[in-house]
Amino acid sequence: MASTVHAFDYLDDTPALAPVHVLFGDEPFIKRLVLKHMRELAGADDDNPAAVFDGASVEWRDVRDELYTVSLFNPSGRRVAIV
Repeated sequence: MASTVHAFDYLDDTPALAPVHVLFGDEPFIKRLVLKHMRELAGADDDNPAAVFDGASVEWRDVRDELYTVSLFNPSGRRVAIV
């Protein structure tokens, strides 16, 4: 079920990690804080980096392929894509 959570509420009391998150707003600093927190929750680190795509030029198939590719080094199998 979709719901909107304020950034400070998300950082203070993080809900369960959903398959898709949409981060939006006008404050770049707050968005960076929340994105960093999301990456940590998803397990994106040096051993399991997040794939970053340019939203203006990316095709859905490229994002889908990234998410469906099995990771050889991450036993959880969780993939992270940032558009």
